[in-house]
Amino acid sequence: MGSWDKRKCYKYSSLVGAFLVYTPHGITWYWGNVVVYTNSYYRHHLGPDSGFGTPWLISIFIMGWTMGLQISGRLTKKFGQSLTRLLGMVLFNAGVFLSFWSVQMSVAALVVTMGAMTGLGTGLVHAQLLNTIVYWVSDNIGLTTAAVTTGFSAGSILINALVTLYINPNNLVPDLEMGPNKFFTQPELLENVPYVFVIIGCFNVAVHMVSFLLIRDKAPEVEEDAENPSSDMSMSSSDSFSSTPTSSLIRDKEELTPMLENTEEDETDMEANGLLEDKTHVEKEATISKLASALKGTKNKPVTQTAAKRRQNSWPAGKDFSPRETLKTVAFYTIWINVFGADFAYLVITNYFKIFGQLWIKDDHFLTNVGLSCTIGIVTLKVLWGVLVDKTGVKPTLIFFPASVALTTIFWYFTPLVSKWLYFVWTTMFSCLISGLYTVSSVGTLLTFGRQHFTTNYGLVMTSSLALNLLAPPLIEYILHQGGWFMMFFTVSFLNVVGLILTVLTFPQV
Repeated sequence: MGSWDKRKCYKYSSLVGAFLVYTPHGITWYWGNVVVYTNSYYRHHLGPDSGFGTPWLISIFIMGWTMGLQISGRLTKKFGQSLTRLLGMVLFNAGVFLSFWSVQMSVAALVVTMGAMTGLGTGLVHAQLLNTIVYWVSDNIGLTTAAVTTGFSAGSILINALVTLYINPNNLVPDLEMGPNKFFTQPELLENVPYVFVIIGCFNVAVHMVSFLLIRDKAPEVEEDAENPSSDMSMSSSDSFSSTPTSSLIRDKEELTPMLENTEEDETDMEANGLLEDKTHVEKEATISKLASALKGTKNKPVTQTAAKRRQNSWPAGKDFSPRETLKTVAFYTIWINVFGADFAYLVITNYFKIFGQLWIKDDHFLTNVGLSCTIGIVTLKVLWGVLVDKTGVKPTLIFFPASVALTTIFWYFTPLVSKWLYFVWTTMFSCLISGLYTVSSVGTLLTFGRQHFTTNYGLVMTSSLALNLLAPPLIEYILHQGGWFMMFFTVSFLNVVGLILTVLTFPQV
């Protein structure tokens, strides 16, 4: 097999492996189904004052995810990508299996195992998989990122079905109403709750074992030349993409620059003898561009045209922003606020779509199917979000994203009052729109602030999730008690409108 064929096999094997790694990690998309049963379990076994019913588990999960993104770079430098990814998988699966015991102990114990442990493991894995995508893909990075990360949703489709079919195979309905919530009291249903974590854990381990074997962190020619220090192309740092195929054009240009500078010195000597006329700066840049394009086998574009386009755009095209430089830009805070508002919508729908729906819809299996429809729609629309970023750019996508979320949220409250099928369609549409959160934020960070410090900069952007999830549980509880469900949805819509306005007024054309 030729080196090109082997490289192609490595590439697609790694992307398929990355997709599979993501499939067990869609906790945020299947927990809205599970929490209905765990709340009933806690009310029955630990009493009505046991602390259930708050969104702390998902909040802690997302905070752990953000922390995992932050520390992943350091672990990768010390242990390498494969071991860091394996550590994330082990931590994640340990959290799921330990939930068999923690759910029988207390709400806080379940938050630690199914929230903190799985969140931290997901963050470690997610950072490594983003590096894998960027390493192997140069064109259509938005589409590829969206397609691979649909693994989150694809896995939750199966897990959602497993959860309901195992815990509630007879489609029992909640038979106890307490305030704004309803609960199951049937013993035959409640006794199944702890064992569902064992089933989920077995599924996770099986998928992770296969995916771990598929992912390749180095191109085949790098593996063959691994013993040659001069050709070391390994990705020792999660922030460094200088050795990746996607950055080879930049690397080629950087290597050619000193060569041309040396040539310029020779030309100076020739000028003294009247053998050569001066070359302008534009001519030198044109030569660099032509040689770099020849190495890539691409059609060259005139340097003067590129320079003209850059003059029209004040944003420094192609610049790699350090974390410190990123924090000094208005663009960073615009993305940060957009993620804050979108993540609040994400938190509400993943935690409460079934709890809210139960107030008017007396069919547990129907509401489970709402969740399944949401995840199926996410698989489709998430890819389209990636295409949208690739085709229109970061700013137009950042305008459309909060606008669509805000508009959909404000009417969500009324849909179950009209019919359960309108609630089905509207909730699915809402989920499809909010599915763009991590695609838009990750690709937007990459295209705006560059590849070199991508993981660290993306971790900084995701601190908005950390802040939100510290504030959200008490805030949501306060809003529900003081203003009810309509005020909850209005707050989500308002936050996204704020992000929309800031994007229109302040975000540069990238």
